[in-house]
Amino acid sequence: MIHLFVVLSSLSYVAALGSAINWRDPLSKRFASSCLGSPGTTPNGLTFELYCNTDIPGNDFEPSVGLVRSSLEECMGSCSTARPRCYGVTYNFNTGRCYFKTNTVIGATTFRQSTNDHSALVTPALQLDNTNTAGPSSDQSTSITDNGMVFRISCGKDVTGGDYCPPSSNSSTCPWHASSLTDCMNQCSLSHPLCTGVSYNPDMLMGYANCYPKNNFAKAGFSVNSGWVTHSAVAENANLPMKCTDKDTIMAGKDQNFTLQCNQNRAGNDISIYHETSLQKCVETCATYSAGGNTCLGIVFDASLELGWENCYLKGAVGTPLYNTTAAFALMTGVKDTSSSNDKSHGSGGGGGGGSKAWIAGVVIGVLAITIFIAAFIFWRRRQHTGKSAVINGQEKPFLGNAPLVEAGYQDHCANTSTPRETIAKEPVELANTQMIAELGSRRGSSLVNR
Repeated sequence: MIHLFVVLSSLSYVAALGSAINWRDPLSKRFASSCLGSPGTTPNGLTFELYCNTDIPGNDFEPSVGLVRSSLEECMGSCSTARPRCYGVTYNFNTGRCYFKTNTVIGATTFRQSTNDHSALVTPALQLDNTNTAGPSSDQSTSITDNGMVFRISCGKDVTGGDYCPPSSNSSTCPWHASSLTDCMNQCSLSHPLCTGVSYNPDMLMGYANCYPKNNFAKAGFSVNSGWVTHSAVAENANLPMKCTDKDTIMAGKDQNFTLQCNQNRAGNDISIYHETSLQKCVETCATYSAGGNTCLGIVFDASLELGWENCYLKGAVGTPLYNTTAAFALMTGVKDTSSSNDKSHGSGGGGGGGSKAWIAGVVIGVLAITIFIAAFIFWRRRQHTGKSAVINGQEKPFLGNAPLVEAGYQDHCANTSTPRETIAKEPVELANTQMIAELGSRRGSSLVNR
């Protein structure tokens, strides 16, 4: 049975690798050697000039060990979130090594032709230069985002800890880039699950990714950084009251009625998301919605704001019921309440998440696993019947159940602040970016990034 366990474990491991790099491929096939035309732009908006089949020697972060990345594009993406700021990269597509360049690469004249390397430089370099830290507001003032979220500002202070990476962000990388503290707060207000604050580095001495979203202040505190400018903003928003009685009728719009179902979320099918201060206003928004030719059939309202400041989820289909103590679902009268076979997940959070096909996939996978188990068990029993093991030239034939080989591999809200002289760290620091799926009733979050 131990042998059988090894077989099943190996099969599970192979399935889990999915689309990851095939480490059994030759080195030349493991990493993408493509070099797309200039300019190259990262998910958070940093642009690069590309130099194909070119090595730019020197100017590396120290020590220049290089990070393993699967392509030049991924290498540039890592540069855009590096600390301190990264001005370029050289990517060796034979080894997959990605080397970050310091500001000394600006004006570099040594370019060397290479059959193994591509390089890219931040162009224009002024993208990483922002010395304007002036703004109209002052310390402990409040600011309101475009969608009504209120923040209290702390000038010259950093919120230590509590970093997270909301899966609903426009790019898959964190921290974000923001052009101002206002922009940073606006991005926070659009995030799912709830973003409760930000720290913002206007001079970008700590990198192009200068807006750090926060959602956990239990162990966080304020500190003053002596080497770079940081301002912070903390949300000041309380949970909303909500009275809910099952099967109550809510009237909205032109004589439209909605039937209420308490403690319930509906997965997927979000056609739009808003912030509303009450269940009644959320239903009224649905009743009058007509954008993009879509019809709103129901809503999910989250009074707790747990999954985001934007807490009113307009639904284009009914979706799968999910239990949640802080949410309410209201369905337009006349719409059949049945789970949609075409339910689509939305990474936007709140009303999104797993679709109705999830249980079907689970059944199929379960049946497949049982079939493999039975076949392997029959094979093992037959081997037991004919003998403990086959013997070749007097030696037992080993059981071939080895796991696959895996190789290790602007407007600023604070007073004008002078910009300190740039210092270069001795080694690059890669920020973690682990995401979890979010849904009402099953938290979505990510591992904290300690700064």
